Amino acid sequence: MKNRMLNVTSVLMLIALITFSACKKNEEVNDPNIADVSYNKLYSVVPGGPPSVDSIDFNNDGLAEVVIQFVNAGADTGLALFAQKSQTFQVVLQSLTPVPNAKLFNKGDDIPTSDPVYYPMTYISTKVSGYRLGVLNGEGYIAFRISTGTKYQYGWLKVSINSAFTEFKILEYAYSLQYNTPIKIGAK
Repeated sequence: MKNRMLNVTSVLMLIALITFSACKKNEEVNDPNIADVSYNKLYSVVPGGPPSVDSIDFNNDGLAEVVIQFVNAGADTGLALFAQKSQTFQVVLQSLTPVPNAKLFNKGDDIPTSDPVYYPMTYISTKVSGYRLGVLNGEGYIAFRISTGTKYQYGWLKVSINSAFTEFKILEYAYSLQYNTPIKIGAK
């Protein structure tokens, strides 16, 4: 009787092990050639109030690549601006008119490498004089590149802005640790 109980227990344990092993989730493994950062930095402003201004050192080399300005001027007018600071930081553009505005990407899109599409200053979101460009009332991806000389590191930013244009957030970003090697939008 004791042996039979032992055999039944062993069989049940084996069945449980097989069942739970088959149900194991596929865990996403990050690419070791990509630096990814969950940033979650919130910039808040009040309509008609002073802008929120900040600088970011994306690649942790001690030099801020970009300065950010977020402002709500009131009367349904506001902007979120990224501008190059101490190193070459460029964003992929949608167009230069009426203002330089960033191209929005979807997760999985390729980051372009050609020079004409990059610009050192761009509006990530614009609500001015009837223009509604960039990320508005939700989340969006933009592509960028950083240069520390003649080589580029390509990356992406995921940002969000609320419908009242009072909160702008950089949710996360990632960039290639290998020079002149673009990554896909959303890659980690």
